[in-house]
Amino acid sequence: MNGKTLQAGAARPERSRSALAVLGLLLVAATAIRLVNLGEGLWLDEITTFVKYARPPFAEIVTTFDSENQHFLYSLLAHACFAVFGETAWALRLPAVLFGVGSIAALYLLGREVTRPREALLAAAFLTFSYHHVWFSQNARGYSGLLFWSLLSSWFFVLALRDGRTSDWIGYALAAALGVYTHLTMVFVVSGHFLSFGMRAFRWPNDRARALKGLGVGFAGAVAVTLLLYAPVLGDIRNGMSNTLTGVAGMWNSPLWTLRELFAGLSIGFSQALVMAIGLVVTGAGTVDYIRRNPIVAELALFGPAIGAAVSLSLSHPIWPRFFLFAMGFVALLIFRGIAVLAGAAARILRVPPGRLPLIEVAAGAALVATSALAVPSAWAPKQDFTGALEYVEANRRPGDAVATVSLTVFAYSEYFRTDWQPVASPEALEALRRSAPRTWIVYTLPQVLEVNDSALMAAIEGGFRIVRELGGTLGDGEIYVGLAERPASDPNPKGEPR
Repeated sequence: MNGKTLQAGAARPERSRSALAVLGLLLVAATAIRLVNLGEGLWLDEITTFVKYARPPFAEIVTTFDSENQHFLYSLLAHACFAVFGETAWALRLPAVLFGVGSIAALYLLGREVTRPREALLAAAFLTFSYHHVWFSQNARGYSGLLFWSLLSSWFFVLALRDGRTSDWIGYALAAALGVYTHLTMVFVVSGHFLSFGMRAFRWPNDRARALKGLGVGFAGAVAVTLLLYAPVLGDIRNGMSNTLTGVAGMWNSPLWTLRELFAGLSIGFSQALVMAIGLVVTGAGTVDYIRRNPIVAELALFGPAIGAAVSLSLSHPIWPRFFLFAMGFVALLIFRGIAVLAGAAARILRVPPGRLPLIEVAAGAALVATSALAVPSAWAPKQDFTGALEYVEANRRPGDAVATVSLTVFAYSEYFRTDWQPVASPEALEALRRSAPRTWIVYTLPQVLEVNDSALMAAIEGGFRIVRELGGTLGDGEIYVGLAERPASDPNPKGEPR
């Protein structure tokens, strides 16, 4: 199998009209898939984006950084979509769709430079029909943008390392800075690039100008543009970062938890253990082959996530799998190289004629893409069904009933849905509300978060309410729970059950 070696002056890959036609079909299919049910109910973080970061005026958006939920470039694009299409869920998510489709094209551009066209197309097809990619392309947050800028900056980075052109380093600096402005974890991608650059710069002792161009135009340029973009909020970043869910960090800053959640998502509809085992073998084979033939791909896939995990652990920051979405395209390249390696080994054992090997590689890769596509419809369901819970409670609520929200449901129902439901912050307040009404409803989500932040309140809910409705969603552990309780026994006039 021929691999591509990254080196200055290497011939550029030829553009195939048939490959571009296939890519065009993939992009059309990707767009259509990601528009299905785009207006489904928003989940908690999307509601935060809607109310706090996309709805305010432009000047307020660019000067507000009160938590990591502020993804600046995404907020600005969503604000623009609101101005054009109105304040709807699908308008809020439209930038995520565009970034998601764009990331497929960016992966192909990168793949053409580092591997064979068929592997680049298979990797692009894998993203097109990936449950995770569809999910994040319909998620009104900066993650699909993070993936797009990671792949686009990596494409410019590979071109700049090979050709040393100033224009490529300028493209890299702009893509990297816009990536950081979209999501701060892009810093890990740029750090990985810098490590790869440093490893190669030592090999250019007689070409100091080449190294200085990369440092001055590429990396210093990226830093300068990033600081310019963040200038209005530089003084707020530290406080904004501290407003993360540090109270539950202990649950989510374990690498083992992150890996388990990642493979749980990848194995939708399949055996998690089987997916993990096969995935490790195939990805491992691709990684080893790239290390031997073109190590830049393995570096792109591994350096950024490793730096991100190390920094998160050192800061006791939650390690959410979505923070590593930027590596998805690179890992896809490793996977399809692994399939090619294993297919080649099997062909040699079975003495298959060499001319048939490309067909076997494509068939095996297409089978993986088709298998992945089976899970895509699952991504079209609501992420968190806040709307369903609202409709259920209002349909069954009787005159005089009270409705309580706690913890993570307070903001959604107070600020987004603008209900008259009562926020409750303590067991005493909940008890007082129960005594004021014949029946009391309660709506909550992510009980493990509530348990960590206020175990007494969680105990009061579990001891006093019975769950009458549990609304599932595609967000892991993001079910919405609806509970109902009668007036405490010491009070008169207890009422009946919901209709």
